[in-house]
Amino acid sequence: MYTLPFYTESDSLRSLASLWSAEPSYLLETTSLPCSFWLNVYSQKSPVVVVGVNEWLLKQGFIAQLSAAVTSTGSYIVVVTESAEEELLLESFRQGADRAVSIPTCSARIFRALINSLLPKPLAARSFAPYQLDTQAQTVLIGDQRIQLRRLVFELSHYLFTHQGTIVPKATLLRDLWGLDDRRCETRRVESHASL
Repeated sequence: MYTLPFYTESDSLRSLASLWSAEPSYLLETTSLPCSFWLNVYSQKSPVVVVGVNEWLLKQGFIAQLSAAVTSTGSYIVVVTESAEEELLLESFRQGADRAVSIPTCSARIFRALINSLLPKPLAARSFAPYQLDTQAQTVLIGDQRIQLRRLVFELSHYLFTHQGTIVPKATLLRDLWGLDDRRCETRRVESHASL
């Protein structure tokens, strides 16, 4: 089970958290204290971070700061708002949110399905003759030789193996593996990990 940091200043969003967490795969750890939230973001390195936004938080650049903080972990940022005001959602995306939902248009079931779609999927060992990838140990087996890979190199290898025969643009790799937008971020991450 994943524990996902959820920051909100709204009492009504905080009261919905237990309903939204009715899943065996994750638990929302709700806080209204910024220092507790940031501590959870940095210490847990959760695959998904949830923020209940309002106009004031967006004016402070809260999502932009969060986006910069989680870039290295590849965490998804899910924004929740109590209103269906389009400008709040658009500004959330401009600042780096990956997904945004408004309570008037999002049921608990849809929210849980959204979060589950973003969580890492457990995979067993997969065979791509003559290679076998062990996702738990992050190793590649070639014949009798087992090669231990660093996490990011393994994720890139696994992604490329599962997309064999498909041309995968660099922008797609940056987005799918690390949650980066190549238009806003100049990086040689793909090249550096592919050369190892």
